[in-house]
Amino acid sequence: MKRLSLFLYYQFIWLTGCQDNSKEEKKFVLEDSIKDGDVILQETGQKPPHNYKIPYLDKFFALCSPG
Repeated sequence: MKRLSLFLYYQFIWLTGCQDNSKEEKKFVLEDSIKDGDVILQETGQKPPHNYKIPYLDKFFALCSPG
């Protein structure tokens, strides 16, 4: 009986631990990320080497600089 109760207890803990508690996931919006100053690779539609635009790249290099 003790084994059965322990088994049921662990099953209950396992099932409650695997629940999805997120009510609503936030959708990714590119414009919000750009407004927040995130570094994002954007395609411009032009021919290489100008086919990508990277806003706020200077912030990325400042973060990666050794000191």
